[in-house]
Amino acid sequence: MGIRQIPTKPFIRYLKSLGLIYICTKGDHDIWNYPDHHPRGKLIRLVTFRGKDKDIPVDHISTNLKTLGISNTQFEQAIKEI
Repeated sequence: MGIRQIPTKPFIRYLKSLGLIYICTKGDHDIWNYPDHHPRGKLIRLVTFRGKDKDIPVDHISTNLKTLGISNTQFEQAIKEI
């Protein structure tokens, strides 16, 4: 089926379910990372997306999944449950 854009709120719930926390906003983009002492450690590249937008574009989802080391299939399954 492939990844499609999704509303911002479910995407944020998904990030929180992984243990990520909101760090700050730079310009139009919200920045997320794992907290200190998280078992997965801090990310080398931060999860970034436009938090004020209604939907998260497919390219932002794909880039952030690569950053997190999560497959499209894993994401699609998890987002159905949120």
